[in-house]
Amino acid sequence: METIFQIPVIRRKKKEGVYFEKKGVIWIEEKNFETALEVFKKEFETPNLLWLDEDGIVFEIRCEHLHLNSRGKFICGPQMEDGKGLFGYCILEGVESHRDCPVKKRISQVRKLKREELPLEKIKIKENGKERIFNILKLY
Repeated sequence: METIFQIPVIRRKKKEGVYFEKKGVIWIEEKNFETALEVFKKEFETPNLLWLDEDGIVFEIRCEHLHLNSRGKFICGPQMEDGKGLFGYCILEGVESHRDCPVKKRISQVRKLKREELPLEKIKIKENGKERIFNILKLY
């Protein structure tokens, strides 16, 4: 598995004649953030419907046990017959992980910090003559 990027997005929806915006995330597996951003812009970004939340934090996740199963779920370890990983589902699926999970350990370390204390890496990307700055938090 390559690196997984959890990219914050804003989605605009219409319900009963009212538009509202909802924050969420999209997961993209790529070699680096720049390539993940290109994939997002090409395949997912839709002006006025889905766009990047530039105030959010991009999580960069690497783990030797992280895999996608045949149903598109994150699992821990190689896939078993029941679709789970050898160590179950990954913490990224919102389940409890095994005690030695490196992603869980890193998440618990950064949760104790305030936003201004997070070890964020700032990545500058130029597009259409405009510079955009993204905050990346590495969870490995």
